[in-house]
This record gives sequence, structure tokens and C-alpha cells, in this order.
Amino acid sequence: MPEATPNPDAPPAAGQDAKPNPPSPRYRRDAVTWAFRLFLGREPKGPAEVDEYMPFESLANLRARFVQMPEFQAYHDALVPRPKALFGLAPFLLRPPLEDIPWRFEPPSMDQPVSQLCTAAQFAEPAFDEIREALVTPRRMHRRVWQHVYIVSVLASMGCIGKGRSAIGLGVQRERIASLLASRGVEVVAIGRPGETTEQESRGGLHLFFPEIVQLEDFELLVHFTEADLREPELDLGGPYDMCWSCAMAQHMGTLDKVTGLLEGSLNLLKPGGVAVHTLDFNVGSDSATVEEPNFSIPRRRDIEALVTRLTRAGHEVLPLNLHPGHDTADGVVDTPPYGLPHLKLQVGEHVVTSLGIAVRKRR
Repeated sequence: MPEATPNPDAPPAAGQDAKPNPPSPRYRRDAVTWAFRLFLGREPKGPAEVDEYMPFESLANLRARFVQMPEFQAYHDALVPRPKALFGLAPFLLRPPLEDIPWRFEPPSMDQPVSQLCTAAQFAEPAFDEIREALVTPRRMHRRVWQHVYIVSVLASMGCIGKGRSAIGLGVQRERIASLLASRGVEVVAIGRPGETTEQESRGGLHLFFPEIVQLEDFELLVHFTEADLREPELDLGGPYDMCWSCAMAQHMGTLDKVTGLLEGSLNLLKPGGVAVHTLDFNVGSDSATVEEPNFSIPRRRDIEALVTRLTRAGHEVLPLNLHPGHDTADGVVDTPPYGLPHLKLQVGEHVVTSLGIAVRKRR
């Protein structure tokens, strides 16, 4: 990796500050580019991603940051796969909440969804199969399938889906939810992340169109796709809407505050009584140590409980928080690269992660 100056970590000369403020990196931008290639096996997504890794005082600090990144650990694990691990129930999941919030601890159900974890037993429920078939999704025990089914189940059980209703999806990728909602007469605004679709897809949202779910004329009439950086504070997304959803988007917002900030801020897009439902990564192995990076953070129980406390005190209705991790054999498997099935829990660095669904009705 190229060095900008010899011995970049040498002590400062007399009369110089030991820690400049703000820090001035002692390496060129191409050093960051080579760090992406070496540690992550890919090119930077653009100049903005390079900029995020420039403010380190030395190459040693830059290397340390890349080694700590979950993306590096996943890349490393793919090259040197770990043996499958088994999940042991973490005691912190068992304790009652510290604040007076809606809460329960029992095997979660897709038939009567609350704010809950992804578990194996839900895949066997008739309600799960009914929604999965409506989405025309293959039967496989994967948490991404669970996320889509959970979102639709919450919206249906809370009476949101119907002709004349409006919805906004945040950070949508190639999801079937927009097509399903349009097939039921819901007008959908789908917000994609910049750079994740082709120019043709971004013009018409064609990556969200599934002809086995919805007629093309209904899709073109009801689904409107655009791209936007959801981290922009002054972003105008229109509305208000009857419902809002995001699928595996929140953890990519940045710091933990920004992760929960997306969930909390999504209520501003809703009409009084509107429903927000989100799925996101959740640290099921620890309530203390976790991952917090500029582009990726995994919330813990304490982060989610703090969010639920704020929302409840503000008068919103949060469906009870149920952190039961499941007790079937598949719930005990911690998947590692190269990923397979069941894929309900996975290893991210030193942490065990699963999917959490959060559902909130905005105060009327």
C-alpha cells in the first residue's frame, strides 16, 4: 500500500502538537483505494466513500479501522470459512425491560405479529405460507424471506392494505412488497438507495415489478420509484402516507443513533394513526459490545428498548417487544460464510445477529 511520507508514525517535532485538530492524514487517497482492495476485495463505491476514511492520522490507524469492519470479517470468513457455531441463549434476553414498555417473552407468531425476532417456528405457520405464496416467494428458511412476510403480515393485521391507501418504502431493493401492495390497490412511493439500480430500472422501478403478482398497468399506475440518500437531513419525501416500511435498511444508516433515528423519523411521514414497520439486524448475543461503523451498525437490546421508551412516551403505540429467539433446532444454528440454510442467525465478526421486526402505530 503506498505511503505518502516515510515513517508516518514518527513523533512530531518540538513545538508541534502531538494530535493536530482536526487530524491531517499522512497518506494519499490511493492508499484508501488500496485498503478497499486489500481488506474488502472490492473497489470503493465512489469518492464519498473514500472521503469517509481519510481523516485518520496514520496508515496504522487506517489499517486498524478496516480490520475492525464487519465487511472485512465477512470477506475474511468467506476465504477461510469457520465451522458452524451453535447459538446459546443469552441471559440478557430473559430479563424484563428496565422501563415500563409493551413487552412479552414467548415464541413469536406470524399469525399475530408484534415487534419480534425471526424464528424457525414462524416458517411453519399457515399465515406465513399464505403471505409467502401471495409474494410468490420460494419456500426456504432464510431471514430475508421472513422479513418480507413479517412486513406484509403487520400491515395486513393492522388494517393498512386496501384500495386507496398510500405507502412509502425506504431503501427498497429488489423486493416484492411494492408489487403486492399495488395488486391490492395501494399507491406506493418506493425510495431506493443511490447507485443500486441501473438507469433503466431507476426510471421505471422495473426491478420492483413482478408480473406473477400484479398487472403491469396497475404497477405503472400505482408504483413510483426514485432514489434518495436517506441520510440527508432536509430530504423531502412527500406524504403523509398511511404506511411506511423498510427491509434491512436501518443498519446501513451509520451510527446507532442514526439507525434508531430512521425508525423514529419514519413516523413523520405518516398520517395520524398510520403504521410504520421495519426489519433490521439485531445483536442477539450481547447487550454491551456490538458493531458501530460509519456505514453499518447493529443495535442491541438497550438501543431498541430506549427507542421503544421514547416512542411510547410520545404517545405512539408500539406493538409489544418480544425478544424470544426461538427454541427449534434451526434457531440454534449460527450461519457463517459461505452462507447456506437455515439462515436465521449469522456470525458478524464476534457477534451473533438475527432479524428484528419493529411495528409502530403513530399517535392519532
